[in-house]
Amino acid sequence: LRHGSAQLSLAVVPTARRSRTIAAPAQELWELLRDPHHLPRWWPRVTRVEDVTLTGTGEADAFTEVMKTRKGKLVRADFNVVVGEEGERVRGLSIGADDYVPKPFNPRELLARMRADFAEHLMPESVVAGFLVTEPDGTFRPLLHPSDKVTGIRYRLLPMTRSILAELFTRAEAARHLDIISRELLYPDGVRLMSEPATYRGGLERLFKRADTAASVGREVGLQYVHAHLRYAEAMAKLGEADRLWEALQVVNPVGLREAVSQAMPRQSNVYFSSSDADFHDRIEAAQRWKELHGGSVRVRGGWRLYSSGPGLFIHTVRAYLLGIRESFGDVVFDPVLPLSLDGFAAQVALCGHPVDVRYQVRSRTFGPSAVSVNGVKLPKGLREANPYRTGGLRFPQDDLRALFSAGENVIVVEL
Repeated sequence: LRHGSAQLSLAVVPTARRSRTIAAPAQELWELLRDPHHLPRWWPRVTRVEDVTLTGTGEADAFTEVMKTRKGKLVRADFNVVVGEEGERVRGLSIGADDYVPKPFNPRELLARMRADFAEHLMPESVVAGFLVTEPDGTFRPLLHPSDKVTGIRYRLLPMTRSILAELFTRAEAARHLDIISRELLYPDGVRLMSEPATYRGGLERLFKRADTAASVGREVGLQYVHAHLRYAEAMAKLGEADRLWEALQVVNPVGLREAVSQAMPRQSNVYFSSSDADFHDRIEAAQRWKELHGGSVRVRGGWRLYSSGPGLFIHTVRAYLLGIRESFGDVVFDPVLPLSLDGFAAQVALCGHPVDVRYQVRSRTFGPSAVSVNGVKLPKGLREANPYRTGGLRFPQDDLRALFSAGENVIVVEL
């Protein structure tokens, strides 16, 4: 990675596990893997490779990957291929690199180095910063952090939930930040993006475009953004916090909303809302009564409707993280996170091209299934999914399930 691009790369390069069996001699396989032109064939989301330069021996010296994000945005990543000789390491450090990892390298060592850099630069006082400003002298200054004297905003949600999902936090760090979220960012109608709204100064833009200039109390000021709230729900599934996950889904479900959020104003119940907006008349009232909103004594109303991919995100969260059903590279993963109150819960889903009735036995724990059966036949021991925070799900080849499916009704029982 070129100096200065490491933090960007951590944010945009997709993390994935992919396995593929290639019937070929070892040398032929190596020729495939070392040629960057073949990257679109085996690396996730790489659409093409450009600007490949070669050494005198025909080895790739540098190249550019063009990747597509989940939202379809193209991202370019430049790579320099170097060797682990002492002279090359010295050259890399002399041109400004903070560290140097020669090849071949152990991926666990690289991950440990990345986590160490993350903790050193982005977690001053053991709390992840919302943003990091690089000063002209090369020092770093956190924004949206307890030490931030510029904005007065102490915490930002997204770095906390994303660090859980990306497994950057240790267990202790995840627990500490979950406590911060629960104490400072969790409101009766969902989590807020920041612990305090941006200070209003008559609409003058200083740091935040909409939050500085908006006179009304919409999503950018009220700070409850349902897309981000669903990522919080996903993080709760990652941690195995079943009751928090279940509650998070209830407070943004427009059906029966008043049962979950007593201060919710009447709103259309058959449509997705992108935000829950506090019922303040203007920015001045919002600043004066913000603590009342946290305490639950301020009414909240629905924000934008039918916004972007919101309904799909909600359904995906229910299927992939509450029910824990994911199809992945020829396998099916069962990784539900369900509260004990949902013992006996059943859901009808489409799986491997078949309609399936999935039933859950939530007996002794709320995550980490012990067994899965299809139409009365227990599947052979599955591969346990890795999860640094809890016992993971079970992974089975799709072909094992298809062999047990019938043309009529199909029942899968997941035992927790």
